[in-house]
Amino acid sequence: MKARRVFRLVGRPEHKPLVEELLRAQGCIFSPLPFYSGARLLEYAPVPLGSSLAARFGYIYIQDASSMLPALSLAWALKAPAAYAGAAGIGNEEGRLVLDLCASPGGKSSLLAELLGPEALVLANEPAPKRLSALRHNLETLNILNSAALSFPGECPPLALGPSFAGFDAILLDPPCSGWGTAEKHPRVLSLWQGEKLRPLINLQRLLLREALRLLRPGGLLCYSTCTLNPGENEEQLRWGLQELRAEMGGGDALELLPLEPFPGFRFDPPAPGFPECAGSLRVSPDSELGQGFFIALLRKGLRAGPPAPGPRDLRAASGPRNARASKLTGRSEKGGPPFIPVAELNSPLLDAGLLPPGEPALLPSGLYFRHRSGLERLPASFPWQGFPLGKGREARPRPNLRALMPPPAQASAAPLLLAQDTAPIAALLSGQSLPLAGAGREAGLYYHDLPLCRLKLNRGRAFI
Repeated sequence: MKARRVFRLVGRPEHKPLVEELLRAQGCIFSPLPFYSGARLLEYAPVPLGSSLAARFGYIYIQDASSMLPALSLAWALKAPAAYAGAAGIGNEEGRLVLDLCASPGGKSSLLAELLGPEALVLANEPAPKRLSALRHNLETLNILNSAALSFPGECPPLALGPSFAGFDAILLDPPCSGWGTAEKHPRVLSLWQGEKLRPLINLQRLLLREALRLLRPGGLLCYSTCTLNPGENEEQLRWGLQELRAEMGGGDALELLPLEPFPGFRFDPPAPGFPECAGSLRVSPDSELGQGFFIALLRKGLRAGPPAPGPRDLRAASGPRNARASKLTGRSEKGGPPFIPVAELNSPLLDAGLLPPGEPALLPSGLYFRHRSGLERLPASFPWQGFPLGKGREARPRPNLRALMPPPAQASAAPLLLAQDTAPIAALLSGQSLPLAGAGREAGLYYHDLPLCRLKLNRGRAFI
């Protein structure tokens, strides 16, 4: 039985040993996993892992091991030699623009953004409002500054290819599926998704695949993944794409399946019988000791490929009203773009704007956002995106949990600091207590040794969250 949990470490490389120390300080026992340097297998925890201090401050993310593979596959391919990633500059690490079309709850988006580094921008899209809130919460908690949450129907996004937008460098498509790969945790999925009940899902997956290829620039990479083992949602969809969509895009090398190397630690099954063209895709076995059943395939759009044929008019028309709201969402008006906040104004002893990715903070009607340079330079001006939320309200006050912008304690010595040597003072603050702390100003920094956790409020010699 697969009873133990898998999680991954989040944050800058120099912080990850301290995150492990923080976990051990709370009694957690874990071991590394071979397929990714940041993945850990939990062996024992005296408290729920999701309630740990490391989780509270966004330094770990609980995620099934198989669910990490799509982001790892796409990131590896983007960083591969030109012979693999294509000759259209996809391997260039500067200014990558990536879309996760069905992103909630954000595990794949956040991992992909970390793997690609601050020069890349990952747009994480989620159409369902209830799931959108979880996506936003996770990206903000994990401090994924080079990301932005969006909400539009994946089969009809408000984007038109043309001189102002050539397409995304890479797209991750993990569409709604039957979830047969999760049967160990959710046995009812096998009875719920059978026969004709699968048809709407399969049709939606094809709409999403068609639209993803339309939005992908020539030479770009598309990772298609599902948490089901149903061939109709996996191999059959690949065959449909490699035959029908490839023909619509010009035939020949307009669309090709790139081989993926198996990841260590998993057990993989061959493609479903009767699908020889799917060799090179990955199918995580339901009997794998690590991870749930999963399917991953990597596609490359040819350098001279055109977009596939347009989707159904009634679905594509749904993007109209959202485009009409673009002015409100972007903060743009007839007078120009949103007001940008000079980076120097964000600097303080506890907030180092030099740790931001390339881009600019912008004050929008809904608050202070960081807008990545790749989005500003490459997305159409009317595209409804805001950026990563730095703070609420028009006063441009950054959120206290922006620990990714907190400098090391030695560089923040001008501000009052609470340097916790154990977990007791941190737990006290989280329980609602205030602690004595001398110093001037209205803020103080909370650190576990050299690990930044958050900015505290300071009032009359007492610090509190």
